[in-house]
Amino acid sequence: MLVYFLAFAMRFVLTLSTLALLAAAGQASAACTPMLFGYMDQHRPPYYHGTGPEESRPRGAGIDLVHEIAASANCPLRTTRLPLARLRAAAQLGVLDAIPLEATQADLENYALPVDARGKLDPAKALRLHIVVYVRAGDAILKDAEPAQALRQRRLGINHAVPMVAPLRNLGFKIDDGGVNPARNLEKLVRNRIDGYAVSVSALGDMDAWVARNFGKAVMRLDKPIVTHHIWVAVNKDYFARNRPHVETMWNWLAENGQGRFSKLIKKYEKQSAASGI
Repeated sequence: MLVYFLAFAMRFVLTLSTLALLAAAGQASAACTPMLFGYMDQHRPPYYHGTGPEESRPRGAGIDLVHEIAASANCPLRTTRLPLARLRAAAQLGVLDAIPLEATQADLENYALPVDARGKLDPAKALRLHIVVYVRAGDAILKDAEPAQALRQRRLGINHAVPMVAPLRNLGFKIDDGGVNPARNLEKLVRNRIDGYAVSVSALGDMDAWVARNFGKAVMRLDKPIVTHHIWVAVNKDYFARNRPHVETMWNWLAENGQGRFSKLIKKYEKQSAASGI
């Protein structure tokens, strides 16, 4: 009888051990693979602060938001910074797991992106951005003018390597994309080397305080944006295949919370910048 009892006890212990191993394996398979997120290596306040390959302190509103997006799915996050022109290829090849992307429908061939029921890019799961234009205050351009009419066939500066070059040229603008950041382009504007400076912002007035602190009344923003567009979190396809539930959780969080959180983060950085005089 004792032999049967010992045999039963051993089988019971082995069964519990097997179940524990299976449970651990299941938890491991459900864990999110650490995400390597890439973004530009230029100083673009209030969205990205600092330059070079690593996060700066403070990071900027855009990267603070990326950390919140990853945390929503319990995904460990690492970041790295590259020249803007290299980000797309790095994410497509798997050097990076994710990037911010002003995507088009054609990008679905190369990246995992959220789509709606019709298979179209889902703008609800993206950040909404506006392309606004700054001009010289002394020029004969009304503040409420239509940018496409006021600046068509004039020299419009934009940041180097941003994806808006082709769309703006198609709208009839003469594009100068030699300036690497807002400060360089606005200096060119003040010195009459360009006639306007176009830049993407989350809310129309995001850069107004910074521009006023650095360029005073020499520069003004036109009230109307040239166009409104969207930025998605684009994910490498292999990473998405391994982490689909987590990535979809991130996209859903962005849809529900992204725009509001982004606006609050931008306001936080604007207050800090005003207090420091930067």
